[in-house]
Amino acid sequence: MMNKEFLMGFWNYTETGRLDAAQAACDWKELGMNLAMSSNFLRGDDKSLLLAQLDEAHKNGIKVIICDERTLWRNLENGEEYFIKEVESAVADFGAHPAFYAFSVGDEPPRKELEQAIKAVRIIDARSKAFLNFLPMADEPFVSDYLLKDKHDYEDVLVDAVQRSGLSPVCYDNYTQCYIRNKEYGLDLYFDNLRIYRNVAERCGTDLWTTLLCVGHWFYRVPTENDIRWQISTAVAYGVKGLLWFFIYSRDLIEDNYRDAPLDCFYRRTPMFDILARQNNLFMKFYANRFAQAKLEKVYHYKTAYGGTPLYREGDIAGLDFKSEYGNNYILSEFSSPDGDFLVIVNNMQGANDSDKAYGTFNGRSFQEWLAPGQMAIIEK
Repeated sequence: MMNKEFLMGFWNYTETGRLDAAQAACDWKELGMNLAMSSNFLRGDDKSLLLAQLDEAHKNGIKVIICDERTLWRNLENGEEYFIKEVESAVADFGAHPAFYAFSVGDEPPRKELEQAIKAVRIIDARSKAFLNFLPMADEPFVSDYLLKDKHDYEDVLVDAVQRSGLSPVCYDNYTQCYIRNKEYGLDLYFDNLRIYRNVAERCGTDLWTTLLCVGHWFYRVPTENDIRWQISTAVAYGVKGLLWFFIYSRDLIEDNYRDAPLDCFYRRTPMFDILARQNNLFMKFYANRFAQAKLEKVYHYKTAYGGTPLYREGDIAGLDFKSEYGNNYILSEFSSPDGDFLVIVNNMQGANDSDKAYGTFNGRSFQEWLAPGQMAIIEK
């Protein structure tokens, strides 16, 4: 099996030239990132400024998704021939750089623009590599907007889009796990999306990525360290191979109520910087390589099931006798791996006081793990 790298990255909405390239790359590395989205490059911008950002990323071992307006699917409104010339110009400017990972095609295509997004991916992939982020599945008006029979019809729409475009990986964003209100409903939506997108990735034979939340806004709370840990653990328990964080640079004050991103609008570090850096680096140091090489075989919820994930029943995982000291919710996932098959247990609770002891036996060997909210443990098979 070819060695794969787990990718940890972020969304970036800064203007080209706004960031100090060397400092930015150092910040990204300290945050545990090995993937970045570039600043937004517009026609007429000085390409040397973005090339400097790529140079510094490369020095720090970081790959970059290029955010260039020339490669966005909406550029196809100017005609296919024009779009091809724009793409070829972008590829000539940045596509051969050693830090290059992909060109962004855009974010969350609505149904009426999905065909354009598919076409854009195909055009870019014929010349370089494309990256597209999909919309999370939700309820009305999502169903009517996407012309679906019901929200679960979205899986077939996505499979068709991925197969016709050849897109890889499959990536989407979802933040309902940090609802301020209706928290249980938010968890249902979060796990529903993980389950559906995992199905899409499996059916298409590609990797699954997701975008998680590290900045409060709208009706989403400012995540705590427990939330950050929980988001990483739950995502990888569903077989995710790449994580993007929304987002690390604060937007200007006039943009709604975005708050407490890792770097504020003056580019000073906030408490979230240390939280995100700590949890990302813990995962990347102790878990990333194992999950990068592993394949998810089964996933269950213990005690309380969310989002259509099956509730664990005794005997569902052969050789497992599982118990929870305080009756917490858990995720139980089986992985196969060339480095040895294993079980992942995740304390599926977000509250500050939700630590718990998970214990039992797996294939005759005893285990006992005290787990903080959202913490995971690997139990060897």
